[in-house]
Amino acid sequence: MSNLIKTSGSTSKSVATRNTNFKIGVDGSSDYGPTNVTGFYKSITPPSGGYTIYVHKDSEGPSIHVANNDTQCIFFLQSFGATGSTINEVLNWSTGRTDMWVQTAVLTSGDLDATGYTNTAEIYYDPGDASSYAGTGTVLTNIGTDGNVSGTSGTLSGVAYESATAQGVFNFDGGTDTISFNSYNFGNTITTTAWVYPRNEYSINTLMSNCGPSTATNGFKMAWNNFVTTNLTMNFEAGNGTAGGTQSTAINTITENQWQHIAYVFDKTNRTIKFYKNGTEIATESGGTPVANIGTNQTWWIGSIGGNGFQMNANLGQFRIYKSLRSTSDILDEYDNTKSRYGL
Repeated sequence: MSNLIKTSGSTSKSVATRNTNFKIGVDGSSDYGPTNVTGFYKSITPPSGGYTIYVHKDSEGPSIHVANNDTQCIFFLQSFGATGSTINEVLNWSTGRTDMWVQTAVLTSGDLDATGYTNTAEIYYDPGDASSYAGTGTVLTNIGTDGNVSGTSGTLSGVAYESATAQGVFNFDGGTDTISFNSYNFGNTITTTAWVYPRNEYSINTLMSNCGPSTATNGFKMAWNNFVTTNLTMNFEAGNGTAGGTQSTAINTITENQWQHIAYVFDKTNRTIKFYKNGTEIATESGGTPVANIGTNQTWWIGSIGGNGFQMNANLGQFRIYKSLRSTSDILDEYDNTKSRYGL
């Protein structure tokens, strides 16, 4: 069978190819067609949020794979021997290869944060990114993968903006500050991560909530400090309208007057909660198992319980909510790839 081949000298020839004398190598530094001018093969454009993987193999010939998302890309690269389990780890592995090139889709500001970390959270706010917060006014825009859909556009109340701190952060002063949102369905698996700089504040400091006060109120709260204490535990409080409970870490988990990355991983179906600080899981010391049938589809707030109570006293940097259970390696990867912005 004849094939139209473009050689290194840019000459087209009608020739037969055999697996013993024909190789394709792609290193990302040259054009291979097709273009409007040459009609020759150049590349397969990756899908939005995806990848095209070119592999040269001495045996069994070359191959081209299209991955529609991070998960597929991880699978393909691991099948070729990639080490690591996160997208950043396998891509780092691929960059050291001479027989492989991974082409990524064009990324938007919502895909990359200010440190260059690839965002995969459905909900993502970055006060230092003008596409999320303009630097003035009360409108907060979701730049996560869900887009700015209903229930993800926030309204600031009393929250100050500090452009010179960590490339841009919000300042909640523990008074009446909050960010409010319309109803949003978080589903049954929720991971919330945030960069916070806590200051001394008596009683509960609320990172986020989707209900009012009292343990049994239908909904959940993610916070630090137990009620009427300054014990610096990380807490998850949730109820179903009839019963509720609070799960907490050991005292002094949170550190005042320092930047830290905190994460809460909640599995509603299996009634589990995990806590993380700076990429390390923190054991739950009290509270047992969350109650069943906790409400996850209602109005919600950042920085307060129910919009008017237990406000946090802290600076807030990047804030993410994933509608999935992030693994320990996922959370550590996020911490490692964003910490430089906060001087760590």
